[in-house]
Amino acid sequence: GARLTPKLEPLLRIWEMVQIERFVPVGRGWVGRPARERTALARAFVAKAVLGLPTTVALMERLRVDGCLRRLCGFDGRRKLPGAWLFSR
Repeated sequence: GARLTPKLEPLLRIWEMVQIERFVPVGRGWVGRPARERTALARAFVAKAVLGLPTTVALMERLRVDGCLRRLCGFDGRRKLPGAWLFSR
């Protein structure tokens, strides 16, 4: 499998410090994306900032080619990434 690169290590520390999961609603009855997918999207946008990716398209491309980042964010490696429309909402 993909290995954790030195560029991704600071991301783990930032996620630990920020604790995104605390800010993503998980209650039943919420409309929209499942909480797990919302958390993965939130983590991905933190990764975009930390890794200095200039655009959402660059983030999506990085997630597409970097299996380690994709899994760390919380996207299922067996399923296709969400479409661009979801990242731009």
